Amino acid sequence: MYVYDPHHLLITSVDLPVVCEVIKASRSSRISVFSKLDRQEMSRLIADNLSLPRVQQSGRGMAIGQVTLPLITAFQRLIDLLAEP
Repeated sequence: MYVYDPHHLLITSVDLPVVCEVIKASRSSRISVFSKLDRQEMSRLIADNLSLPRVQQSGRGMAIGQVTLPLITAFQRLIDLLAEP
């Protein structure tokens, strides 16, 4: 079970069947943002731009992370692009 709130996100690296339950929501609050990314392109971008330390592989395809201001800003820029031709 993964429990997250407006300050945390759920990220998956593989397609998995999931069952979700929204515990608290309102018309004025956003519930979720879904973005499907091309894995090969993401791997290429990471390899070209970051020097990441090697970490032990996790056996799970899902994880919880913290929502940060740079992440919110990046998603806002992406959403703003929807209005551009």
